[in-house]
Amino acid sequence: MMMLTAAVLLSSHSVDAQDGQRDRAAAQALFDEAVELRDQGATQQACAKFEESLRLDPGVGTRFNLADCFERVGKLASGWTHFLEVAAATEMAGQPERAAMARDRATKLEPRLAKLRIEPVDPAPGLVIRRGGADVGRAQWGTAIPIDPGRYTIEASAAGRRSWSKQVVIAKEGAQVTVTVPALAAAPTDGSGEPGAGSHLSVTGSSGAEDGDGGAVRGTIGLVMGGLGLAGIGVGSAFGLIAMSKKNEVDELCPDETKCTAAGIAINDEAKTAGTVSTIGFVAGGALLVGGLVLWLTAPSGDGEGQKSAAPYLQVLPTVAQSGPAVLLQGAW
Repeated sequence: MMMLTAAVLLSSHSVDAQDGQRDRAAAQALFDEAVELRDQGATQQACAKFEESLRLDPGVGTRFNLADCFERVGKLASGWTHFLEVAAATEMAGQPERAAMARDRATKLEPRLAKLRIEPVDPAPGLVIRRGGADVGRAQWGTAIPIDPGRYTIEASAAGRRSWSKQVVIAKEGAQVTVTVPALAAAPTDGSGEPGAGSHLSVTGSSGAEDGDGGAVRGTIGLVMGGLGLAGIGVGSAFGLIAMSKKNEVDELCPDETKCTAAGIAINDEAKTAGTVSTIGFVAGGALLVGGLVLWLTAPSGDGEGQKSAAPYLQVLPTVAQSGPAVLLQGAW
């Protein structure tokens, strides 16, 4: 059993070593290609190659070249950071000359660095701030942080508060930009303490206590509805007369079902249509008239005390019944 375990461990170590060799080989190939691209003037592509090479096989030389590449393309904050890391690593490795060179490069970059300061005015409990999708730790708040040029979205959020965001552009070297995060407003609630509930839309507005003005509005709505109801009844009456007239013509042209002309059939269809419109006009008009009358009679007077009442509403919904078109009435007063 002990021999088997040793063999397994040895096999695992061999696989890890092979993977490491493959990573180093890929890292070296990327490094060589990056150097060639940089010499050709394709600096942006070179930086990407150096960066991937460093990821596969972290090395001081690759990091120094990446820092130099970042400086060439204007990503000064990134270059400055890598130069400092090279200086620290070479100092620990007992290479003072390489450390001094890297630190000198970093020192020369410092006056050119753009910096971004994020300052919350009144931090809410649990406030989270992000810059470009990355969290900005509380220790960074109020501190000018070196940053590469570009466009960044600053976001702030907290439980029970409205989220806030702002875009900021770092356009040039040495820019000093401050973003002030305002106090986050409380998120709307539905009355139960839960944020984000939708609001109810009423035809007549609020359903709270009605004063004299509310009563006047209610009475006015009642009069308007009554007028529309009378108009609907008038339309129903007019089309009813048309339907009766058409029916008389049909009786003359079609004495019986077996003896009906084409003109008689067409007039019969027109009579049915007029009859349907007449029915809808009578039903809808009657409903509006009754609803308007109720609103007008129940409207509170302006000299009385306010009364609590639900907002009245009336819906007239066209529908189709087995017998043909109809109207569905739904409401409350």
